[in-house]
Amino acid sequence: MSVGQLVRSERPILVTGSIRSGTTWVGQVLGTAPGVGVIHEPFNKDHPVGVFAHRWSHQYAYVTDGGHETEEIERAMVDTLGFRYRPLLHLGRPETPLRTVGALRDLPRFWYRRHLSRPRPLIKDPIALLSAEWLSERFDMDVMIMVRHPGGFAWSYRRIAEPNRFADLLHQAALLEGPLAPYVDEVERGARTDDPIEQAAILWRILYSIVVRYQIRHPDWVIARHEDLSVDPYRGFLDLFECLGLSFTEKTRRFIDRTTNHLNPVEAPQGRLHHIRRNSRDNVSVWQRRLSPEEIAQVRDLTGDVADRFYTDSSWSVSGSIATGASPTEATRS
Repeated sequence: MSVGQLVRSERPILVTGSIRSGTTWVGQVLGTAPGVGVIHEPFNKDHPVGVFAHRWSHQYAYVTDGGHETEEIERAMVDTLGFRYRPLLHLGRPETPLRTVGALRDLPRFWYRRHLSRPRPLIKDPIALLSAEWLSERFDMDVMIMVRHPGGFAWSYRRIAEPNRFADLLHQAALLEGPLAPYVDEVERGARTDDPIEQAAILWRILYSIVVRYQIRHPDWVIARHEDLSVDPYRGFLDLFECLGLSFTEKTRRFIDRTTNHLNPVEAPQGRLHHIRRNSRDNVSVWQRRLSPEEIAQVRDLTGDVADRFYTDSSWSVSGSIATGASPTEATRS
C-alpha cells in the first residue's frame, strides 16, 4: 500500500518547536477538538517504542529522503499515523516502570482509535523539529511551531536539569553537513560546556535559526509564541483552531480555563516535567525573577539576532512587555 492510501484524508498535524516551549500544553488543547487523536513524541528515543516502530539512536533525529534508515522510518510513521501499535517491540528491551505504564496506557488507546474512532492524527513532538520538512512533505502534514522567549526557555531548561544533548547533534553527519553547517562551532561549544544557561542559549539559537528558515520556505506553516497564548489564550487558540481547521468547542474552552486560570500555581512543582496547569499570565515573566541580570545578559548575547526575529528589545526588561497582544500566528492557511 502507498503512503497516500494509509494516511487519512484529513491532513495530519505536527505540533513542534523546541523542548520547553509549550508543545505539550498546546498539543493537549488542540487534542480537545472533535475528531483529533494526539500521538505523543514518536521521535523521542526515551518513550515506549510500541508507539513508533523504529528505535532511535539519537535525539533530534534529522530525517531526509535518501538517508540509510529513511525507508524504515517512513514505514514506522505510516503505522503511527494509522494508530497501529507494535507491542512486540518491547520484548527484549529493558523498560523502566514509567515506560511500562506508558506502554500499557497506549495500547488500548491506539486500538480504539485505529478500529473505532479513526481520528485525525496530531503528532506532538518537539524532538521532531529538525525533521519537520521531511514529515510535512512526505505525509502532507499541517505544521505548527511553538516559540518561547529564550530567557524563559533557559530558565525552564535549567529548572528541569535537561541533559546535554549536543552529542546527539554531533553524531549526525548529514545534519552537520546540512542545516547545521553554519553552527558546527556552536554545537561543539554546547557539547563542552557544563553551564546549563549557556547550553540552553546555544541550543535555542541553533533551533530557532532553523525555524527562521522554515518561515521563509513555508509561509503557510503556523508559528505561535508561547507568551501570546499564555496572556490571551482564548483569542490565541481560536486563531490556531481556525488555521488548522479544527472545531473550538465548550470542552476546549473548559480545558483552557483549567490549565491557565489565575488560581493555578505560577510555576510547576519541582521535578514535574509536564505539569500544564499554570497561572499562565504570570508564568510568562517568571524567568525575569529567577535568572540573574548577568544570566539574562548572557542569554541575550548568545541568542542575539535570532531572538530579535521573534521578540523586541523591551521583552528582556523586567518592566517591559514580552507578549504584545498581537495574534500569535505568523501564518494562516489560505
